[in-house]
Amino acid sequence: MQNKEFENIVDLICSRDKSNVALGLSLAQNYPIYFKEHFGYNYEDAKEWIEWLSDSKLFFYKGALDYLLKNK
Repeated sequence: MQNKEFENIVDLICSRDKSNVALGLSLAQNYPIYFKEHFGYNYEDAKEWIEWLSDSKLFFYKGALDYLLKNK
């Protein structure tokens, strides 16, 4: 079960705001097990892809990242 702190980090990562995404990714480094459990990928494998998505404006709704990663 994920803790509340990590849930807040996921909210940052799934944000439409690029600075929130960057902050969330920075904080997520401290939660590698939760990150893999939630997103299904190791932090290192997903970081660049998440940054690309945040640049490409594909974060059009909360949960878009979860959907894209879990339905590859």
